[in-house]
Amino acid sequence: EIITAPGARPNAAWLNFVVSSKARAKIRQMLKNLKRDDSVGLGRRLLNHALGGSRKLAEIPQENIQHELDRMKLATLDDLLAEIGLGNAMSVVVAKNLQGDQSSLGASSGVRNLAIKGADGVLITFAKCCRPIPGDPIIAHVSPGKGLVIHHESCRNIRGYQKEPEKFMAVEWDKETEQEFIAEIKVDMFNHQGALANLTAAINAAESNIQSLNTEEKDGRVYSAFIRLTTRDRIHLANIMRKIRIMPDVIKVNRNRN
Repeated sequence: EIITAPGARPNAAWLNFVVSSKARAKIRQMLKNLKRDDSVGLGRRLLNHALGGSRKLAEIPQENIQHELDRMKLATLDDLLAEIGLGNAMSVVVAKNLQGDQSSLGASSGVRNLAIKGADGVLITFAKCCRPIPGDPIIAHVSPGKGLVIHHESCRNIRGYQKEPEKFMAVEWDKETEQEFIAEIKVDMFNHQGALANLTAAINAAESNIQSLNTEEKDGRVYSAFIRLTTRDRIHLANIMRKIRIMPDVIKVNRNRN
């Protein structure tokens, strides 16, 4: 019996181990279709969000849509939505053009921040440089061809993002976020027998799984453990770190960002 996950989807990593050229072609085609579907879905969501201060896409006159398609040299509405979802067109600019009112949108429109629930298809991803988790202040970088990349607001890789508002979008965590996220912590501890085993046991007891663990010796008595682990949100991560901090062999524990 082959057991499959309900939400299973093709993964680009499969291309590394499939043997036949036919299988490779099928996987590439499915990934292309998924990206198209995801980009259209995300584009619709972003455009409706940009229009949210006044009206939705379904209420926009067809002639306005056609005018924008002609301006961008696109054939269909789905093509336009895909361009938005891929980050090749700004939803706010398109929304202004569709409404024919340049003053109706902008920073003062009163539209709520776009809610982020988790990795949404292949076009909402989380930056590995800062690894944001629910509870962190976040900002989305609109990356051409990649969709939205979610960063921690204090991430050094987006420092000064306020100077380039056209490349970023205000977002917030959805209240119903349920998936697990990856965070990285650094633990300085004494090099005693069994210390590392006790550390991994404490993480497991805190309902977290270790994704990777690397150690670096500081001197003969102390070493640092760099651990990537699963967490639900900042509260869960704080509880994990609290359990680690009270261990007798632990000197210090910090969350690693950048």
